[in-house]
Amino acid sequence: MPKMSWNLLSYSVLLLLFVLLTCCGSQAAGSDPRDVINSFTGTTPIAGAKWEEMQCVEGSVRSLRVPSLVEVDGAVFAVAEAQCKNGNVSFTGILSQHLKEIGPEPTEIPMGAGTGSF
Repeated sequence: MPKMSWNLLSYSVLLLLFVLLTCCGSQAAGSDPRDVINSFTGTTPIAGAKWEEMQCVEGSVRSLRVPSLVEVDGAVFAVAEAQCKNGNVSFTGILSQHLKEIGPEPTEIPMGAGTGSF
């Protein structure tokens, strides 16, 4: 019976474990392949959508995400998302505010500023 070194045994076990993890755990639980978006091609714009005119005044805000800061080509934006519901219809609104000439001190963004309305 040939002797197998511990290094060769450990590498073969690690390789087997890696193959099992990549083959068996590659599909997300409950995912629908029709809902997958290729991040390299992007999404198709919705024809006729008027994002800046969305109003959530009559309905109720179901969820409001904390604003986050996003930098795009050296410009800094504060971006927030709200999920609104009006009867049986629900939609997601996104608010963005371009932050110009910001110093090191805290800055308050007033309600109603930016693009969009909730």
